Amino acid sequence: MIVAGLSELFLLWALGFAFYTNRHTHKNHLVVIALFITTFAAVMGFIRYLELADTQSLHQSLSFAAKHGAMPGFLLGLLWSTFKRAIIAYALLTIVVINIVIHSISPIPMSTDILIVGLSLYLIYELRGDRRPLYCGIIGLALLLSTLIWGAIIADKSLSIGAFHLCLGGFIACITFAAKGLAPVTATPQTTIGT
Repeated sequence: MIVAGLSELFLLWALGFAFYTNRHTHKNHLVVIALFITTFAAVMGFIRYLELADTQSLHQSLSFAAKHGAMPGFLLGLLWSTFKRAIIAYALLTIVVINIVIHSISPIPMSTDILIVGLSLYLIYELRGDRRPLYCGIIGLALLLSTLIWGAIIADKSLSIGAFHLCLGGFIACITFAAKGLAPVTATPQTTIGT
């Protein structure tokens, strides 16, 4: 599983890029929390796939949290200031939390994927007036959607996981760059979490 383990390094780079890019531009703590959860999952995956230690259980738990909570939360955090009313953002946050709870009890196929793709499409819609971020957002979404087919195309498990990590890292990097083009609707404290 060398390829799977080493590909986590690219994912970690993308997460670092996202954190560095958002360190001043977003006061929303949701972005930071989501990035930390995903980073811990990637670190545990790196250790697991390179067989440096037995982190399988921890990696699986963190990956669950990253997919069903952190990824939708990351996108929602980037979009938070674009909503005209804070109630919309809080309603979406409630949906993300409910989705996590439902998946911890009895998974609903594709519900998280639909949530992530929906938020990504809204982000792309918000970028419709700025070509460079718009194209970057579209490329990011295309990379994300491609992860749904790697398991069927690539027979080798390590290569399949590696391709997933590369595409996920590409998605995070592209969406982070694209989100720099988002124009906040308001700058009131009501549009941020933790301020």
